[in-house]
Amino acid sequence: MNDKFAIRNRKSEIKAPCAIGVWEAWRLGVRLAVKDWASRRTILRRCLSIIRHPSYLITWLTPISYTRQREFAFVFENIARHKPCPGAILDISSPKLLPVTVAYTHPETRLDSIDIVEGEVLWTTKAKTHLNLSNLTPTVADARRLPFDNEQFDLVTSVSVFEHIAPEKDGEVPAAQELGRVLTPGGVALLTVPFARVYFAEHRTGRVYERVSTEGEPIFYQRFYDLDLLKQNLAAASGLQLVSLNFIEERFFSPDPHRHLANYIGKTRGQRLTFGLFYPLLARIFLSGPKPLEYCKKPYLACLVLRKTPGVSS
Repeated sequence: MNDKFAIRNRKSEIKAPCAIGVWEAWRLGVRLAVKDWASRRTILRRCLSIIRHPSYLITWLTPISYTRQREFAFVFENIARHKPCPGAILDISSPKLLPVTVAYTHPETRLDSIDIVEGEVLWTTKAKTHLNLSNLTPTVADARRLPFDNEQFDLVTSVSVFEHIAPEKDGEVPAAQELGRVLTPGGVALLTVPFARVYFAEHRTGRVYERVSTEGEPIFYQRFYDLDLLKQNLAAASGLQLVSLNFIEERFFSPDPHRHLANYIGKTRGQRLTFGLFYPLLARIFLSGPKPLEYCKKPYLACLVLRKTPGVSS
């Protein structure tokens, strides 16, 4: 009897990771926004800032954008399905609330979060301090040249990142190769990228992440993958097994692949103020969960699960 009691006690001491959901990420996002706001202003200035800029309040209450509602859910569900207790996790430049939430819900797991933009790493560092996340390490790094040894991570996550890696032609291939290098045998990578049945790219002027256009000339912003490019530049280039490839469909909106609801409800402060509180509802209505391509009229986001075959070393 005493032996059974001792075994039960030892098991209870092991901290299992919490179940992750979009709600958990939303709650942490609100908590971090309020902490950051409170730490930088006197009480009077805090109150005046809300009166002068009511959009601050909406920003606090909408830490997860319209499309991220579905993308975060895909990542959280597949962590639970494929790697519920990973030994080490790498996040590559996802919206920073994602790695923060995963680190918070997996306190015994080492999580490295990298980004090429210094400001994003600074935000993650503040979040680490506010939430006392000793297992989280934010680092400024380039996904094309990861500062880690071979076979370091059991899980890699990256939400809407690879489409932005320049140059437009094959710019993401070195980053895909790095995925295969740093994953342990049996390790899993979870990726999301924009998708269209026919490939196209978007260009912008001004600052685009770590790059700046000169003389007003548009520079590469992002690519919308077609099926062939997905398989060639992400799955095949990584050397990983494609476990599943599903697509988030945009419903009840324009069939034009160049037009998406996100461009009308989240680009400006006024749009966020008007629609922000309804992002969870709008995502449920207009965005499907991941499903096979043949069931999508207007596929919008590709969701990939890749695995490093056991026995294959970098």
